[in-house]
Amino acid sequence: MKWKAISFFLIITIILVKLVLVPIRESRDILRVVEVTAHRGYSEKYPENTMIAFEKAHEYGADWIELDVQETKDGKLIVIHNNDFRETAGVKKNVWDVTYEEAKTFNVGAYMEKEAYVPTLEEVLIWAKENNVKLNIELKDNEHSLSLVASTLDLVNKYNYKKNVVIASMNYDFLTEVKKIDKTFETVYVTKELEKPVVEYTAADNFSIRKTALTEELVKEIHDNNKKIYVWTIIAIDEIVNAIDYKVDNIIVNDVELGLDIKEQLVRYGG
Repeated sequence: MKWKAISFFLIITIILVKLVLVPIRESRDILRVVEVTAHRGYSEKYPENTMIAFEKAHEYGADWIELDVQETKDGKLIVIHNNDFRETAGVKKNVWDVTYEEAKTFNVGAYMEKEAYVPTLEEVLIWAKENNVKLNIELKDNEHSLSLVASTLDLVNKYNYKKNVVIASMNYDFLTEVKKIDKTFETVYVTKELEKPVVEYTAADNFSIRKTALTEELVKEIHDNNKKIYVWTIIAIDEIVNAIDYKVDNIIVNDVELGLDIKEQLVRYGG
């Protein structure tokens, strides 16, 4: 693993410096509950938002898998982050301008010089249920969504998988719509930073915050309102240690092995 090329002593130093500031008993409690989410699957090594990325994330032990959903021209829910296929497949077409039959012919692993296709949300749900995988489903607002929210909830309900799913979005209106349709779905508001007090986000059960906006005060405010905090996107050792030290509930990482390995080191040397 690439992070092991970094000095072992540097890793231990970072860990020890952080943990000496936290009572050992408290550090054990933090480490027991923090979870690791694979950002777009194991996207550090495999094409993002593809079945191979999801399968590898599960294989290596990620607690959750995060994925992005949009609608094609014919209303099919597909798993893709960008509004077009330019970056991943080198195809200059928007998601909403192609049918699924056309979309699945694109090699969305081309940017990594690998072969991969864009899966449907239904395909991912079937696989997730067979393997008991928890999904963080992010609804992407491309301003061409006809029934994205309702169709997503319908699919999750079709496979009776609500208990292992959270519905996330940067579009707060989507979360409001989720709660109007079925308030029992758990939601996550994804944002670079909060513009209002936590208590005012009534449609958000949890929050996913960009790492640059993470503070102890924000974590406390979210926890005081009985909500969870996720932090994205973690890519370095010190970021993982800092996030855990701040008592976040979930770290969202590209490199699944890195996140899990550092967490393991914290457990081993911190408690």
